[in-house]
Amino acid sequence: MKTRFIEVEEEMFKKGIMKSECPVQMNKLVLLEVPYKNFEGEIKHGEILVLSDLEEGVKNIFARLLEIDFRINSISLISEFEGSDRKSMEANNSSSFNCRNIEGSSRYSKHAYGVAIDINPVQNPFISGDGTILPEGGKEYFDRDNMRMGMVTTEVIKIFAENKFSVWGGDWESIKDYHHFEIPEDMINSFLGGDALRKSR
Repeated sequence: MKTRFIEVEEEMFKKGIMKSECPVQMNKLVLLEVPYKNFEGEIKHGEILVLSDLEEGVKNIFARLLEIDFRINSISLISEFEGSDRKSMEANNSSSFNCRNIEGSSRYSKHAYGVAIDINPVQNPFISGDGTILPEGGKEYFDRDNMRMGMVTTEVIKIFAENKFSVWGGDWESIKDYHHFEIPEDMINSFLGGDALRKSR
């Protein structure tokens, strides 16, 4: 896995996804190979980059999702999509680290710290304050009472919360980000230093 990590690091810098000004550098991240069951019921293994302090919890999350037969379309690094969050969402890809800003903001996303995970963006879309739904295919899943394969359930939310990812975008008021999970900000600061988020642009 060490050789693969070096390959990923080189690719991230080459594609401009990782930069010297990013709030978290590769030495703070860990590359994990995690199992999942895809929509066809096949067991696959995906790659995910997360803050190293969260390694055991993230391993446990995906092990538990597999146990409860929760289906995931794909898990690939953001480098497979040239660092484009939009392209990753449109491909219904689940991922974590991406040194990027919050949509429509100059502030870093929690993904830039490796402390956020997105799951099945099509089945769990982002809905802005003006009603815009991303990705486009997510419009089919606007009705959250009509539960279908790959949609985040209360059991999935509990599994993430039990492993430090207790902030779920589906609970937010002004926007809804149903595919997004992150750890609390005080925990981010405890891992990265008390002013880690204040330094973030």
